[in-house]
Amino acid sequence: MPSSKGILERIGSRVDVPEPSYERFVRRRERIQRNRRIGGGIVGIGLAVALIAVLGIVSAERADRPAIAPDPLPTNGWLVYLNGSEGANSAGLYVAREGVSPRRIVASFAGRHHQCPSFSPDGTMLAYTEFDRPYIEVDRPRTVSLVVTLIDRSGTPIGAEQRITTTMMDGNLCARWGPDSRRLLYRDGAGLWIATLDGSLTTELFRDGEDSASFSGVWSPDGSTIADWVGSGVLLLPSDGSVPSRHIPVDLGDGASLTWSPDGSDIAVGQGGRNPGLVVIDVDEGIARSLDTGVPPVGGAPTWSPDGRSIAFVVDYGDKEGRIALVDPDSGDVVLLPPVVVPEVSERPLSIWEVAWSPDGRRLLTIGSSGDGYAVITIDADGASPPVAVSRESWGFYRTAMSDVDWQAVYP
Repeated sequence: MPSSKGILERIGSRVDVPEPSYERFVRRRERIQRNRRIGGGIVGIGLAVALIAVLGIVSAERADRPAIAPDPLPTNGWLVYLNGSEGANSAGLYVAREGVSPRRIVASFAGRHHQCPSFSPDGTMLAYTEFDRPYIEVDRPRTVSLVVTLIDRSGTPIGAEQRITTTMMDGNLCARWGPDSRRLLYRDGAGLWIATLDGSLTTELFRDGEDSASFSGVWSPDGSTIADWVGSGVLLLPSDGSVPSRHIPVDLGDGASLTWSPDGSDIAVGQGGRNPGLVVIDVDEGIARSLDTGVPPVGGAPTWSPDGRSIAFVVDYGDKEGRIALVDPDSGDVVLLPPVVVPEVSERPLSIWEVAWSPDGRRLLTIGSSGDGYAVITIDADGASPPVAVSRESWGFYRTAMSDVDWQAVYP
């Protein structure tokens, strides 16, 4: 595999990328998708390397907000999550479904640890973070890589890997896919970067001078803009690296999280421990308005539903269990779902801190924890049926967070 330095020098001097090129990768991905549609098997992996290493671095109806209906409508595929238990026998990345036992697809062991798995929006690829030393060992640099691979219909990585590698004293290289499934947004130290899968473009969008373990950058639905929290408000950055950027002031303090509405017109900003702790920004007008939801302070990052009608977030009810709240982004009206109780995990309500939507918008995804472990849990968005524990795990070396679990979108 070429070194990162060599790849950067080649890109910087505009030397043509050798075959096999990205077009071969695209053709293979399209062939996989076509075979899925006709019910065939996955294209054999005996072809010449299809994944080239040029990445190197690589619920009320509302008339005023119509539903967004993706075409074609995705269904809910595999769930991928991190099991952070110590030992080579159990640690690693797993895929599971409701009613289907978890299965490990990437093994973790000494010198090879993982975090932050995420499926590409088209459901054909998986990205995850790999590092050589435990997160808690921050006294010396760690080698951290972002790994990208194709996946087959069972959720298993296939073919060669593409990587972006860096050396960091702290933090993780967790990427966020662009809507086109061809670009990746990530934070490396003090910089916010976008890399393309063909290696033709790697752009540093923003550098704030602070080495950070995380970032709140989110893509606009059309992929043209990145919204990032900078401590004094929301910074809007063109994703092609051009200027100018825009700054929208919002008085929420540090640690805010962002979610973009499906139609791209608004950004919701949430900040834990505040009431109101949820703000909606009109992107065109640059105007922020608070949603006084009338519930205890926001505990987890807000996330907009795929149809645009609700924002889900977690509120703190004082006993650490948390409750999922669904808020109308126009009126601020709130529906509180019941406490998350899964008898096979605990008779008491589970502690939850964040929530995400399923690809079809009908279910919610969260991690519930109890005294002896945690569970990856799915919930009806209308609260009509009991929560389902997709996987139950004991506490391990790493605490699994919502950045360590993702739901695959599957298209016909």
